[in-house]
Amino acid sequence: MIEGLGASISTLSRPISPREIAATMFPDCGCWTASIGPVHASRWLQWRCQRQLAPHLEILLNAVSEQWAAQSPALHDLYKAGSGDGAWECLKRFLRIAGADVSLPPFPDETLDEDISRRVYSELVERALETQGAFFEGLASLGAGTEILKLAARAAAAF
Repeated sequence: MIEGLGASISTLSRPISPREIAATMFPDCGCWTASIGPVHASRWLQWRCQRQLAPHLEILLNAVSEQWAAQSPALHDLYKAGSGDGAWECLKRFLRIAGADVSLPPFPDETLDEDISRRVYSELVERALETQGAFFEGLASLGAGTEILKLAARAAAAF
């Protein structure tokens, strides 16, 4: 991990925190200083599920997300993803495409990342095939957001 930090290790304040290390190693994330809440959780999960990392980096990111989970009991489960695959499963629950999870707040009404949007659409096409298109009404009753319902309508129409 020290190699990954390179010369920037000398610029980190002491004592060095996991969040500072992560922010230095992954500046593209944008979650390191944002306020904890549904929008933050959405962006974190979208960023996180697009990365499969080495075990030592998983440990680092999990240390940061543990702090976030402690700060927001309502979003605790979303910050406990543990891996890129785990983040994808959490994101699907948050989006309401993996069944009802009333313990989670509604997904914020914001645009999904393009890659995530494609993955969600593929997931919805699978659901359309499995249910012969009957999944759409269930999504609406679960509180799926506008963007998800648009993707679902497209998937149902393709069915």
